[in-house]
Amino acid sequence: MIKLTINRKKIMDDLRAYFAEMEDATRDEMKRTSESIRDEMREPGSPVAYPIKWDSEKQRRAFFATNGFGAGIPYNRNGKYNSGWTVSDFPNGYTISNSHPAGAIGGTISNTFDPFNASSVTAGWQSSIHKGRWKVFAEVAAKHISAMPQKIIDALIAVGK
Repeated sequence: MIKLTINRKKIMDDLRAYFAEMEDATRDEMKRTSESIRDEMREPGSPVAYPIKWDSEKQRRAFFATNGFGAGIPYNRNGKYNSGWTVSDFPNGYTISNSHPAGAIGGTISNTFDPFNASSVTAGWQSSIHKGRWKVFAEVAAKHISAMPQKIIDALIAVGK
């Protein structure tokens, strides 16, 4: 005689353990990803290239008329934008933020932004002065977030071994 007994309690206990591991792996990867985005956004931009690529003559005149938009000429970086990137907890994940807004982030993130598809990024406007010299937040976020699902799966496989 061959007999197979399937124990519902054992299966449910195993599934609960698996889901707990999945939640831990997801939370840990979300934190690592958030910190990676923060760290990449903290990288300083390259120095300005001369001659300056003004977006318009109006922008150039405004810069000089306001003494470098109030920051002095020549402008000396104070590092507040770079050091301003933070990661903080919130109930279901993490927030990456910077209280020092700058044109270097590339404007606003469009409604079609899909953080799990790095090729879907349409970063928006960035001044010619900053373009190519500073990281664009939407591009950095999409690059790191799109790698998350595989990293979570890899973490679960490692736990299961």
